Parts: sequence; structure tokens; C-alpha cells
Amino acid sequence: MRDADLIKSLVKEADLYRDQGLLEQAKYKYSEALKLVRSNEALKKQESLINTLNKRIKTVTAAIDEYCRDEDDPQLTEDLQNLISSLFSFSRDKDLAAIEGAVALAKFGQYEKAFSEFQRLIDERILPLRAAQNMLMCQLFFISPERAVDQYRLWSSAPFFTEMEFKSLRAFLIKIFKKEGIELDLSEIQTAFHEECGKDASKESLLLEISSIGICMKDKFQREIDIELDITFQTGNTVSFFVKANKKQLIDFLAVGTKLPLIQCHSSITFFQARGVVSEKKIIPSGPRTGDYIFDLTIEKI
Repeated sequence: MRDADLIKSLVKEADLYRDQGLLEQAKYKYSEALKLVRSNEALKKQESLINTLNKRIKTVTAAIDEYCRDEDDPQLTEDLQNLISSLFSFSRDKDLAAIEGAVALAKFGQYEKAFSEFQRLIDERILPLRAAQNMLMCQLFFISPERAVDQYRLWSSAPFFTEMEFKSLRAFLIKIFKKEGIELDLSEIQTAFHEECGKDASKESLLLEISSIGICMKDKFQREIDIELDITFQTGNTVSFFVKANKKQLIDFLAVGTKLPLIQCHSSITFFQARGVVSEKKIIPSGPRTGDYIFDLTIEKI
């Protein structure tokens, strides 16, 4: 995508966020657009464009400063929730697209709507394991560890999953808690199992799970630094990861549109090299990671 087209897309998204009261997200989109303008030799001479973007950033900043933002989840209309779900669903596979839509809702702070959609997918046996894994990660990272454990216990009370799926889910939950430095013992929990269904397992097994990626960036002295990032969400060839708010240099480096020519991708069964582009960048609006950032990276094998 050319810089001019990407700038137009960023401003359009920013306008949508601003109109719906998502001021922090709007400010970021305007700021990303301004960075692209200033880095483009042709566009950086257009003072009217720069002034317009600066004016919008100042307007949004003033609105943020004026209103004391509520710590509760931002409440959006059902129509807007549906719009977010559809706008951020990119996979051609409709089942994967449904999971992408639910993850997008969680990223926008629409947690209960997202959880309801994940549960619908589980109930209808639409990629149930992948839906459950994403739901647990949303609860752990956006709500609390206790909410994720409560959800797991709730699922154990009825036959939502096959025996193999439930074992995988248990191992997955223990693993993501361990990454957060939390020891978790689920051995005492017993459950009834859903009847085996071969096509469910076979379809989900085709989805290669990327656990972490390695990228290279330069510091302020132009020295190369290797960065390893744990992947939190994955839908198709798009992966998502968190960056703490105090990692300003890394946050600035990972501007929307940034192309990464060499990415080291790790999974439990293989390692491969890829290239990619930063496709989304958001501030987390609420929960334990409020103020941190979540990035989407669209990757393809070299």
C-alpha cells in the first residue's frame, strides 16, 4: 500500500474512532498518519496537510484532557459492535473470520460481547478449541487471571469439549499462566466430555500456532537490537502481541505500515523465517494492561 493510501486509511479510521468517543485510539491513528506524512519526501512539504493533522490531534487531546474518562468498559451500540467485528475480520475462511471478529471486539474493550461470540462458536462446534483459547487469553490479559480460571471451571461443569480438546485446553491455560509468572494447578478439576468429532480436530490441526517471533530494530545509536515477542493472539497469518507502555523506543519503531523484512517465527513444531508489516496498533483501554499497547503483525513466509 502506498503511503498516501495508508494515510487516508489511518485518517478514516481515526475519524470513526473520534465520532464514537474512542479518543485515545483516534489520537494514535492521527499521530501515525502524521508520522508517515513527515517521513515522505513529497508529502512532508504539504503544510496544509500537516496543519490539518496537528489540529485534529490537538482537538482530540483537548477532549481527552477535558473529560475524566470512566474506567468501565466503553459501551458501544450493538450496531457499532457488529461493525467492528466485520471490519476487523480478514480471513476468507468464515470460521476463522468469526474468531477474528470476536478478538477485535475484545481489543476495543467490548469484552462481554466478545465472550458471548466465543461461547457461541464453542456451542456450535466452530473451531471450539481455538475459540476457547482466544477467550481465555482475552480474559487473562484484559480482565483478570481469576476470570480465566473461573471460565475454565465453568466449562468443566458440562461437556463443551472432547477429552482431547479439554486436555489441550488445560495445558494451554497452564502455559499462558506460567508465561505471566503464575503457577496454576488444575489437576483436581474433573469434567464430562463431548463426543469425539474427527472433522473438528482435523480442521484446527491445520492452523500452525506461532508462539513467538524475533525481530531486529536499531536503537538511538543505530546499534542493532534483537527483540523477542510472545504472541498472544493469532488469526490466520496475523499475529498479535503486547508491548508495555514504557517501551517507548519499540512502540515508536513499530508504527503502522512498518515493513519487517526478516522475522524469526517459532512454533512448538518448527521454526521459519518470514517478512511482514505492522497492520494495527492500539492502546488497551481497560483491564490489567490499561495503557499498554497491542500490535497486529501480518506475516508471510519468505
